[in-house]
Amino acid sequence: KIKSRYELSQETKQLKTLGVSSIVNLSNLIFITSAVLVAFCPPIQGLAPLFGRVSAADTKIYASSRNCPRCIVLDLDNTLWNRPRFRRGPPFIPINDGFNGVRANSGEELDLYPGVRDILKSFVDSSDDKNFFSGTKIGLVSRSHRQNWSEQFLKMLRVSISVGLYRSVEECVDIIVIRDGPKGKFHLREIRDTLNISYADMLYFDDKLHEIKTAEFVCPGLVGVHCSNGFCKEELEHGLVKFGKSRAI
Repeated sequence: KIKSRYELSQETKQLKTLGVSSIVNLSNLIFITSAVLVAFCPPIQGLAPLFGRVSAADTKIYASSRNCPRCIVLDLDNTLWNRPRFRRGPPFIPINDGFNGVRANSGEELDLYPGVRDILKSFVDSSDDKNFFSGTKIGLVSRSHRQNWSEQFLKMLRVSISVGLYRSVEECVDIIVIRDGPKGKFHLREIRDTLNISYADMLYFDDKLHEIKTAEFVCPGLVGVHCSNGFCKEELEHGLVKFGKSRAI
């Protein structure tokens, strides 16, 4: 039977209506699902002051405290601060008691990248018993051949924790490993053995991609994050999501 032009027109309208209805129903389903995830997976305690609410899907992945790394490891040069380019060595002079960096005799200055103090504060803030990082150890690593310089920087640079309370960067962390050699082979291994924490429970940040790749190869289960522009709250959030996804597999 050959259909008339009118019949074909009516069937086309019905198909279009059905398609629009399906799209609307799918959109409603996505909206409801997202609302449920947000309602039942609130932001991680301790992260809210830094990051606010992350996406519902990512919140679900690592909202459980069991997905928090047992150890967060941070590189120094070009990760927490610019690599020192001092023409002369010690003695170094704290700027504003170390809250604004340190200065060499030759005039060059060094300070933590913007936002790093806030992150260090969140690591050690004990005022909130629900702090997401309360059970997390913090480690610092570096291949600097001027170990004495780096150790002085870590003692002089200060972080304000609360009114009248401050700590040096050294006091904000649990372990510091400064020596030559690949970090995956030496630095991370020393942290693993000293703290008795497996590589699979570590989250490692470095500005050098080859250090990340090598460490992930020689340290089974390690989660590495390449932060080419330095460590910041966005990189930390990205790392936590990546770590959470690795644990969810």
